[in-house]
Amino acid sequence: MINYYTAVNNKIFPINNVLKEVSDNVKRIGGDGRIHGFIIDIDFFSHLYVDFLEQKIIPYFAYSMSQKAIYKSVPQLLEEHNKEVYNNYLAIGTKGNLVKQEMFDQLPEYDESTDLYSPSRKLLNYQKTLRYKVIRDWNGDLELEPDEFPVPLI
Repeated sequence: MINYYTAVNNKIFPINNVLKEVSDNVKRIGGDGRIHGFIIDIDFFSHLYVDFLEQKIIPYFAYSMSQKAIYKSVPQLLEEHNKEVYNNYLAIGTKGNLVKQEMFDQLPEYDESTDLYSPSRKLLNYQKTLRYKVIRDWNGDLELEPDEFPVPLI
């Protein structure tokens, strides 16, 4: 089990570093910063989805997994839904580098699918393996070296 933990840690360590950096910046402007999967909470309804495949951050407001508004920029989301954090964001200015994303003055794109939650749930299982040392979902695709197995393979 220790070897599985090590393999999981090696795979997601770089991802967790990026998530932690964004989370720390969210906390710096007064947001929650809680990380769960690829999602970072700004507050109960406002979130950032860190999309590693597209290498971008998707700000969104959600009452539920299927009812959410996706915004073009973090400032646009904050201005509409969390004035206090928005004012803190403005006070830090562009030097804050909360996220590197262009600002657009457009309406949010509405999305009722739940597609972005599936990969996030998978990462959350790995994060719980690291945080609580509990295996919730065994991934046989993780590459364990033969000398990492605690018992001989027969």
